[in-house]
Amino acid sequence: MKPFCLVSPSKIIDVWGDAHNVNCITEGGLSNIEVLDLLKEFNDEGGIQLSDHLYSDVNKKRFYVLWVNGCPVGVLVISISTRFSRNASRIYIEPNAVFILEKFRGIRLGADLSSTVARIVSTELIHKITKSKLQTGDQLRVTLYADFESEEGEAFVNIFFYGITDGAFNIVSSNWGLSVNYESDTGY
Repeated sequence: MKPFCLVSPSKIIDVWGDAHNVNCITEGGLSNIEVLDLLKEFNDEGGIQLSDHLYSDVNKKRFYVLWVNGCPVGVLVISISTRFSRNASRIYIEPNAVFILEKFRGIRLGADLSSTVARIVSTELIHKITKSKLQTGDQLRVTLYADFESEEGEAFVNIFFYGITDGAFNIVSSNWGLSVNYESDTGY
């Protein structure tokens, strides 16, 4: 697996830590084979077994990679679709799959990954909404979907959804006067 330092700087979306521990989140940065190798390591730990189809074809999906001290330790895959029209504007957001290797859980790295990607997605959605030509009073329906596999996954998604709704949609409803309606389709 390639170390973090070989990832293109344009893919880096957040870096934090100190002289002893450097954490990073990148958009992409691993090949299909590297993602599937990391998933195999996760599945070999026991517990929840995730299907590799959720993580295949990194070029066609949004992949975010969590790195600790130069090594990939987790992956988030999300899908977003948008449709803007005067009568039926809709945004669909789904964290398709997420995992963090066991020895890196319980130290808030999942929360960091979740909130950082929520911030990036919020910024992107604000740009799309701005370009959409929606006007004051127009309706925007936002569907947040997730299928939980664990309590940790549920906590991850809750942080992610809060970051999205508190970010992009709070801004568009208060500043542009759009009427935002939320639907949440989440559960086990």
